[in-house]
Amino acid sequence: GAPTKASAAEPAKRPKPKGFDFMVMLAIGFVMAELGVRLIGLEPTVYPPHRMLETADKRHGLECYSEPVASGLDVVDLRDMGVFASAVEHGFSEEQLYGAIDGGVPHCVTFVYNAQTRRDVEFRIDPRVRSVLVLGDSFTEGAGVPEDEVFPRLLERTLQRELRATERAGALAQLEAPAVKVWNAGRRGADQPDLAESTTRFVELTNPELVVYAFVLNDFEQTEAYAAQQEYLNDLVMDRQRTGNPSWKLPAWLRWSAFVRAFAARRRMAEESERTLAWYRGMTGSDNAEGWERTQRDLRAMRDAVEGDGRRRFLVAILPLLVGTGDAYPFHELHEELLRFCEEASIRCVDLRDAFDGVDPSTLHVHPVDMHPNGRAHERIARALESPVLELLEAR
Repeated sequence: GAPTKASAAEPAKRPKPKGFDFMVMLAIGFVMAELGVRLIGLEPTVYPPHRMLETADKRHGLECYSEPVASGLDVVDLRDMGVFASAVEHGFSEEQLYGAIDGGVPHCVTFVYNAQTRRDVEFRIDPRVRSVLVLGDSFTEGAGVPEDEVFPRLLERTLQRELRATERAGALAQLEAPAVKVWNAGRRGADQPDLAESTTRFVELTNPELVVYAFVLNDFEQTEAYAAQQEYLNDLVMDRQRTGNPSWKLPAWLRWSAFVRAFAARRRMAEESERTLAWYRGMTGSDNAEGWERTQRDLRAMRDAVEGDGRRRFLVAILPLLVGTGDAYPFHELHEELLRFCEEASIRCVDLRDAFDGVDPSTLHVHPVDMHPNGRAHERIARALESPVLELLEAR
């Protein structure tokens, strides 16, 4: 029969494209995930890159961050006109200072260096004063830490107190000279073999009774091929992945999405962490056998330079990276390998892993992306060194 009036007016229904409902649900899910990430803030926090400014003569430095990393007179704000003017007087250029301000890192820790570019007064020999020389890198210099909070200064104060208690010198003698001086010969960027090669120079400048080498796990020598494995995006000392404007290796057309950025960032961070852990763990392995052999040679050379004439003692202090404690610390085997070598080579060695047990590593960092030890961590290092250093000094 003929179609009715109503049925003739009805439009023909088009079938939905295959998978249409799934695509709609996927789009809704993506929008909800995008909103959730933006509201909850699941993206890793990104900070302006920190800056280390130095004067042309290398006598003054400013290590600058996006926020204050410590307190006290050694911490300044470059936006203060008086601070800015004083920095210019000390030799910093206005271009350097404005660069830090415009770069979002106006909060700086001040550094004063001696003629040897070390963070101490001028090296000298005083026959009235017993002395200890500390060699090392940025951990010893005290990156991001006020000068009076770094472990050589803290150790010095403890030794002053302990050794004074055993002395019977008169009041005048106590005023004339301190009981002991701890020289800080740490310098950021110092690595092997430079540390070994400079040992004799600093020993001759200070004539110490004891030399302490603060060995950090990035001090190992490396072959060129092995060193090339590390991109230094996050070497567990500086996290450069979370500074500036990281792309997380995303194509430009996807970087607008907080959800995609968060997913890519966390995946990239996990991958980089695994690579870095493997890189450190392999320092004494077959892939870096030549580098490990050179490192052993460096340590023996430092011992011989210090103890060769029988008048001084040498101590290696192994500093852990601040990335976990107890069973969660990833480099126990590396520490044990170093301790085995020290025993075989008759090198005095103290391991400072236990100094940080039970403490959240993030509370010991200078800054969220600067994992150098902060003032609290330096206190723990100094306390851990008190006993072995006093024992060696009192045995003389």
